[in-house]
Amino acid sequence: MRFTNNGLKALKPKLQRYERWEDGRTGLGLRVSPNGHKTFVYMYRFNGKARRMTLGRFPALSLSQAGVLLAHAKARKDDGHDPGAEQVEKRRANRDADTAGMLIEEYMKRHARPNRRSAEADERMLSKEVEPLWG
Repeated sequence: MRFTNNGLKALKPKLQRYERWEDGRTGLGLRVSPNGHKTFVYMYRFNGKARRMTLGRFPALSLSQAGVLLAHAKARKDDGHDPGAEQVEKRRANRDADTAGMLIEEYMKRHARPNRRSAEADERMLSKEVEPLWG
């Protein structure tokens, strides 16, 4: 099937998750879940093993944007890198990154409490104004 925006919107969920693959663009597919979520995927081989890489959700990620991401992933693969493994590593790094709450606590412990008379006011202000916005 050749992908079009209207054709992708028309795909309906079934009881089991299923995938549709685009003719002519090797490796680009759309996974449709039972709850109706539609996700672009790239299927490729790296070091002889079949791999899948999630590109993003449709319609938040348009068909043309998925094509651009597919081209970037293919270029990384052609350069000898595993684009799916790189994507997983980026997500892991983001998940393990310091949060604003952790940084506030570090600031309070290392700088504010030992050096500032207004440490309690600093902590109150950061907890009230910064942490709810940045997490």
